[in-house]
Amino acid sequence: MGIPSLANPYKSTGQSAYLSTGIDWQLKSINHLTNQRPPNATANDEPARTRDDTTVATFETSERHSYLPSMPQDMPPRGGYEPVQYKRNLPAKGFRPGILLLGMGAVMGYGWYKLIGGMREANELGREKMWARINLIPLLQAEEDRDQVRRYLADQKREKELLGDNAKVYNSDRFVRPTFAVTPPPTTN
Repeated sequence: MGIPSLANPYKSTGQSAYLSTGIDWQLKSINHLTNQRPPNATANDEPARTRDDTTVATFETSERHSYLPSMPQDMPPRGGYEPVQYKRNLPAKGFRPGILLLGMGAVMGYGWYKLIGGMREANELGREKMWARINLIPLLQAEEDRDQVRRYLADQKREKELLGDNAKVYNSDRFVRPTFAVTPPPTTN
């Protein structure tokens, strides 16, 4: 019985390795197995080795180890072995990913709804504040004008007390809006 192996023309023929099961393992060339010789070879010549020779492995029972009992080989059961479980088989905890995704989308949608509503409300409050100020401008301007008139009359009264009736300190008769500068109080020595 011969078992073919890879072609290896560089191995020598007749190598054997003893196996503990009582089987000799030998490498033989195809020419030895078929007893073919090159056409120019005589009966005593070793067959010529060429790179085309193919080496095969054969198994033969050894006569000297026939006292060993034949060892039955373990074979897989009919139908083969069950598949090996290598994946984790843990129970799922929590919701399925699809439900979590839908829940997250609902929470985000509600958050965006409230955010947009809050932004619209803030814009409306800002608009209301701006229109309130616009509508208060005439009232504020009238109050400022009254304050300016009061200050102007007080300033004229002080000038009259200091300079008298006929003194003019301005070169023009045009009204110039007064500029009031904050000055430190006078110091006494």
